[in-house]
Amino acid sequence: MSVRTICEWAKVTGRWTRYSVTERLENQGGDVVFVIPGNPGNDLFYTRFCELLLEKSEKVSRIFSIAHLNHVPLPPGLRRLDPFQVKERYGLNQQIDHAYDFFSQIVAEQMSDKKVTIIGHSIGSYIGTVLKGRLERDGYSVNLIGLFPTLVDMANTPAGHKVGSLVRFVADHPKFVRFAAWIFKWFPIELKRLLVRPWVKGAPEEVIQASAELVDGLVITNVGYMANDELDNVNDLNPKVEAELSKGNVHLYYGLFDPWVPLKFAQEMSKIIGQDRVIIDDTGAEHAFVIRQSEVIASKVEVLI
Repeated sequence: MSVRTICEWAKVTGRWTRYSVTERLENQGGDVVFVIPGNPGNDLFYTRFCELLLEKSEKVSRIFSIAHLNHVPLPPGLRRLDPFQVKERYGLNQQIDHAYDFFSQIVAEQMSDKKVTIIGHSIGSYIGTVLKGRLERDGYSVNLIGLFPTLVDMANTPAGHKVGSLVRFVADHPKFVRFAAWIFKWFPIELKRLLVRPWVKGAPEEVIQASAELVDGLVITNVGYMANDELDNVNDLNPKVEAELSKGNVHLYYGLFDPWVPLKFAQEMSKIIGQDRVIIDDTGAEHAFVIRQSEVIASKVEVLI
């Protein structure tokens, strides 16, 4: 089976956006999947996962994965074309709107029908849930799969307590952070890859590339700003999010020892969407599964599409 991934840039509602398309070459008639990343929101983190999922699934022919706005460095040519975007920071609601605009402008144009599966990872599950409601109102049939979903009470989780102060510092002092990260502007990407490689041992090359792209002032300030927004606003279960989850066509996949999503959240969510829709991992997969465990999770997801 021949599978390829193409990474492209497009201007979506006036903002440069990077995305990847993973597709099988011999069969273009299957279902479409839209992958929404966690935070950091770099589409390259999900390349191997998308390729494995496509290889395993006979139903799917094309997978789109999007990068969050300003979570990847803008190429020099695009910086010159739009010198204002590199100064912006985007919060959670802006990224939700961006995902909807991207779907409407890019994904919808390449669909043969109005049926789509959304796979959200971490905060991408929250974004995907809101997006599901919008697309269903537009007449789409949406199947939502949330992987290690951060839907409630993020600030009070073990991970939230651990990184909260750092995230707030980055969000409150963007000029200082960009100044401190200024030196990285002069590092070639090969050097950045060398620096991050020990932190992601055993990861696919695309994950190493995505990790290297985090070593950038624009990216760091946007990742921190969005993360702070998540900690401030993803607390009690949003009634609109709860309503969308309870409609059906939803599966949520939880880890046994996830510092961002304690197991008690899975137990609470089973009361809303039903126990048969809540899946507990039995493989030891980590929250950041894309680093080394894409094949395991792709096998789990394939049966849910």
